[in-house]
Amino acid sequence: MALHTGTLVSVLVFYRRRILQLTGELFSGQGEGRRYAGTVVVASIPAGAAYALAGKQIEACFGSPRDVAMLLCVTGVILLTLLRKPRIPTELSVGRGFVIGVAQAFALLPGISRSGSTITAARHLGISPEKAAEYSLLLSVPALAGATLIKGLQAWKAGLGSLTVPHVGIAMAVAGVVGYVAIMGLVRTLAAGKMWMFGLYCLAVGVAGVLLL
Repeated sequence: MALHTGTLVSVLVFYRRRILQLTGELFSGQGEGRRYAGTVVVASIPAGAAYALAGKQIEACFGSPRDVAMLLCVTGVILLTLLRKPRIPTELSVGRGFVIGVAQAFALLPGISRSGSTITAARHLGISPEKAAEYSLLLSVPALAGATLIKGLQAWKAGLGSLTVPHVGIAMAVAGVVGYVAIMGLVRTLAAGKMWMFGLYCLAVGVAGVLLL
């Protein structure tokens, strides 16, 4: 979760202007701020409900590298569906946001890419590449913030074990820098229509993992 916190910061920095714009529109009642916020709230429900109902079972999957490798193959197949021609361009709505949120809920499983599954869902719903990337990454903010708060409180009570504060701090900083660069690459790759290529990578690594494990 420390690593995820670092990537959360990278999302906030990368989309800082857009976040400030939407926040201003949210409180002023003008523009699309309130509608956008509504779709984010609705899209966050499936993942929250899934974790509340099966959080322990989901976390148990993280203990099996073979399961992770198999689910990475699933991510590969999901991304390869982007080879299909997207639907007629459309706008983001509460209903479409909920569908994207369901995709995010499946990504609670290790090996299922959260950004990969949500962006793929958005593209198949007709959302443009730029808006799909933006919505997917902004959708991660409440999910990661909530998880960071929960795990942070647990760590505060139970301690960090063999880790130290400098260990965690360095990990967060590295994750933040790499995350920012990765977002830049993701947005460019998606705009170029080449995100499906990550599917080949995930399949290759997943199959190799299954065979070796």
